Amino acid sequence: MKRILRGCSPHHHPYRWLVVNALVLLWSAVLLVRIISTTGSNNDDEKTRIELGYLVYNFGACAIWLVEVFFNVLDHKEFLHSEGATGEESLLR
Repeated sequence: MKRILRGCSPHHHPYRWLVVNALVLLWSAVLLVRIISTTGSNNDDEKTRIELGYLVYNFGACAIWLVEVFFNVLDHKEFLHSEGATGEESLLR
């Protein structure tokens, strides 16, 4: 179980989380462009779709952030460390 959780830890695999965060940033940029493109529009259906997209984005970003923080907390509490290895020493293993 620890091995699976350690594989998801941002502390031990920062590039995986860099990709996840870059995808969230890209999603937010696309959403921002959609919001800006409809500011002068009177189409209520399109505005509703964009608001729904924003809510889904907000939920997704918060869920990803919570997962990332959860794994950081586990790592901080030394749950994910190898036996006898703590702190930066655990990164060398």
